[in-house]
Amino acid sequence: VKGARYTLTCGNAQFVFFDAYDPIASLEWFEAVAARRTAELFFVVVHPPVVPYGARSTWHLYSPVRERTRRERFLALLGEQQALVLGGHIHRPYFQQASAPVDAGPHRLWVAQAGTAVSHRLRAPYPHSVNRLQETAPGHWQLQRWNLEPGATDFSCSDTLPLTTVSDAVDAQLAQ
Repeated sequence: VKGARYTLTCGNAQFVFFDAYDPIASLEWFEAVAARRTAELFFVVVHPPVVPYGARSTWHLYSPVRERTRRERFLALLGEQQALVLGGHIHRPYFQQASAPVDAGPHRLWVAQAGTAVSHRLRAPYPHSVNRLQETAPGHWQLQRWNLEPGATDFSCSDTLPLTTVSDAVDAQLAQ
């Protein structure tokens, strides 16, 4: 394997797998992919977070000060595409809206970080968890968080976010 960046389309959704371990070449590649986009929904899968949070505010893609221009460029592209970014790395599950001007320029994007699926590296107070992205009907998707609570033998769904477009997802979350 020479790299981990690729894209695939499933119905009205495009899935873009961003290789964070080759971030300079991946950003150039990502710009070209975004420019050719035709799918209604745009999901970006990347291992490290793209938006910082709390105590781990420096654990995100392009976090060094010298990478600020690339970071701003990447976030602006994600915002322009109204992307739903699926990430991991920090073992803390959350759904988060990122918006202008700090994160994504004049546009919005949605971030879904996965928790710890099977590792022993849990982040208190979060149980083992996974995010599940599912097409429920042609053109209709939902994002679910499934948790394995202490003492349980099976994962159970703890949150569901219906998606028709990322804008709809953001608007639904803001209405809650």
